[in-house]
Amino acid sequence: MILLFYNDAFCIYWRAIRGNRVIRGKCEYGPAWPAIVSKSIARAGKIEAIGYFLHHGGEQIKKTVSFLTPEKMSAVTKCVKFLPEYNDLTCQIAGYWLKKMPAIPHLLFCDTAFFAALPYKAINYALPYQLRKQGIRRYGRYGLSHSWISKQIKPYIGGPQAKIISVYLGDHTNLSALKGEIPVETSFGFTPIEGILSLTGSGSIDPTIVFYLHAAGISFKEINELLSQKSGFAALLAKRTDLPAVFKPGKDHKKIAAREFYCYNVAKYIGSFAAILGGIDGLVFFSEKPEELKNVISEICGRFASWGLKYRGFINKKNNFWNLAKKSSRIKVYCFQHSKWRIMEESIVAALKTRRAQ
Repeated sequence: MILLFYNDAFCIYWRAIRGNRVIRGKCEYGPAWPAIVSKSIARAGKIEAIGYFLHHGGEQIKKTVSFLTPEKMSAVTKCVKFLPEYNDLTCQIAGYWLKKMPAIPHLLFCDTAFFAALPYKAINYALPYQLRKQGIRRYGRYGLSHSWISKQIKPYIGGPQAKIISVYLGDHTNLSALKGEIPVETSFGFTPIEGILSLTGSGSIDPTIVFYLHAAGISFKEINELLSQKSGFAALLAKRTDLPAVFKPGKDHKKIAAREFYCYNVAKYIGSFAAILGGIDGLVFFSEKPEELKNVISEICGRFASWGLKYRGFINKKNNFWNLAKKSSRIKVYCFQHSKWRIMEESIVAALKTRRAQ
């Protein structure tokens, strides 16, 4: 049985996977969490490996998937400062199971490591070097998923120099520019606030807005909450919603304006990434529920008709995968159904297989 852990700032989520059987669990973090998890998986069988999701690897963790040992935990704990609410909880979970089950393989999935080797021009800000030495740089996110996409798309757009733009559609929409399996740019920066608006996040803004608001009497804590929890679609629509709801057909003027704002910004990033790549061979979308986002993908692709992109839509589904472009399209367009749990499971299986073969 493989045991997988994912966490946000307050809750622990887990999956116990044995063949086709999956046990799903969730609990708030507190003294009783180990007992709750153990009770949940008691009948799932012997634990063969455990995997942990690390939201931010700072400059310490540079492999997307790696084996975790007690010695390596010191490097992981140094990453806590980059995202304390999330990373500290990951450390608590991993530390407990490493001590409880030291003889089995433990693996770490780092969500920023895929972008650790971005080129200098993409990874840095024009800030004093001393700040760069303190870790102020662009880290990206969703690296585990973009790395997975780079491998999934290889049979369809092969070659180490294939120019691909991968687009995650969801709560925190983000993009990555790839040459083969190598990332050269990403829309997220030091934090996920940079880039495209999210359900509650502002996306990129002029940083002096922060000082303007502070001078007006708003605390930095309130500004942080404003930009991360009260902005994005929540601000444009004056209520919380999800991406499929925004793109449902209708005459709501706020939703129409929000859709235009969103597609404009996604298209802007695709255009800039295509310029960085020197062209584009393939545009790849992925989402947990892609069929609910047909209208999003259609609107975005429609903006690139002048580039020779000929969109045909969701016609034939094959293994949670769609070919969305017509045969005569100059740009190939694909869509994959995405699951971080499936990616983590596949990554553990592959890592264990490689280790046994060595």
